[in-house]
Amino acid sequence: MNHFCFRLFILLTCLYSGFSAAADEYRYVSDKLFVPLRTGMGSSFKIIHRGLSSGTRLNLISEDLDAGWSLVRTDKGQEGWVQNQYIVDEPIARIKLVQAEERNAAITEQLTTVSDNLKNLRAEHSALQAQLNDTASGAEKLDTELRTIKEISANALQLNEQHQTLIKDHQILQTERDLLTAENEKLKTDRTFTQWMYGAGILLLGVIATLILQSTGRRKHYSEWA
Repeated sequence: MNHFCFRLFILLTCLYSGFSAAADEYRYVSDKLFVPLRTGMGSSFKIIHRGLSSGTRLNLISEDLDAGWSLVRTDKGQEGWVQNQYIVDEPIARIKLVQAEERNAAITEQLTTVSDNLKNLRAEHSALQAQLNDTASGAEKLDTELRTIKEISANALQLNEQHQTLIKDHQILQTERDLLTAENEKLKTDRTFTQWMYGAGILLLGVIATLILQSTGRRKHYSEWA
């Protein structure tokens, strides 16, 4: 009973003495192998935990700087008193080293991720640059084809005009050929008629000559008989 009253008195004294710690303030076990956790401020109080190893995080409930003790709570919910000489405000060097290594590993992983992303971006840039070059080549090819089509179209128009001119010239030549053919046929007909007239004339002259010769021969024969 006296022990309980003493603990209650100590607790009330801490609460009203102005040594209460802020919420969620932590302390860490210093570089000692093990620190005992006691039921009260003093070595005579019962030890409720003998194995608080170096680096153990403790939730600070209250702190008595004059007495040199602090009321703390472990992560498992155990509450007790430890001497201030065994706890520090920051993690020990070993914990800091582990935390630094973890941060370094996280940064290294982030750098690796960034490096991979950079490689992917460079690959995408190269692919996009290749596509851009292909597009530029395609555009140049299309431009060349367009110029060729325009030239062909211009040549086609010119050829069409020439074709129309040739058609007109051909029609004129066809008409002239028809006229020449008609004249040639007419000349053939006239030549045939002329030849026929010459033949008829020659034949007529031959008949006349024959008649004259016969008439002359008869007169001569008659003269001889006379």
